[in-house]
Amino acid sequence: MSLGITQLIGFGASAATAFIPVTNTYNSGSGTETAPAGATSCTITSYGGGGGGNVNNAVAGLRCGGGGAKCVPTVSVTGGDAFSYSVGLGGSGAAGGSPGNGVAGGTTTTSGGTGGFSGVAHSAGGGGGATTTVNGAAGTASGGGTNNNGNAGTNGAGGKGGDAATGGGAGGSNNTNGSGNGAAPGGGGGGELDSDFVNGGNGGSGRISFAYT
Repeated sequence: MSLGITQLIGFGASAATAFIPVTNTYNSGSGTETAPAGATSCTITSYGGGGGGNVNNAVAGLRCGGGGAKCVPTVSVTGGDAFSYSVGLGGSGAAGGSPGNGVAGGTTTTSGGTGGFSGVAHSAGGGGGATTTVNGAAGTASGGGTNNNGNAGTNGAGGKGGDAATGGGAGGSNNTNGSGNGAAPGGGGGGELDSDFVNGGNGGSGRISFAYT
């Protein structure tokens, strides 16, 4: 009887607990990400911030911010491996009331990894800010197993901020009287007329997520 109990206890103690997949997502700021105990793989998905739209004195002169890029590396990890990250800001639209330029979106990056994260440095570039004459350029990506550039802004009547790369935010529309902000993550902002006295559309913020299995 005692042998059976001992065998049962031994069997229960040896049974492994399965790791439950988890994803940690950050929409702003910077910090350190640490792999949870039991994780063996991490897919990192990053988007750069969208660029801001311009302000101009005619619809034909409206220009839009570019969309942020997307970068996706996958690495093998063990619990406790750590990684520094920084999420790119969305670029501000030009100030209303007179012609002006939007601000470029920020780049989302990783650096300084330990363990499985060591040496993995990737970059999801922000979209360019629109000037009074040129649409914001598309953000560019590097360092991932998958690298997708964003989309450039378009201009004039019906123009819009560049969409972020696949799965990201849509760009905001031109001449919306203050509602042309790009969607997060990474959509470019639309342009506005100076006579409306509203700012150009802001770019959507970047994003980074860590999906563990």
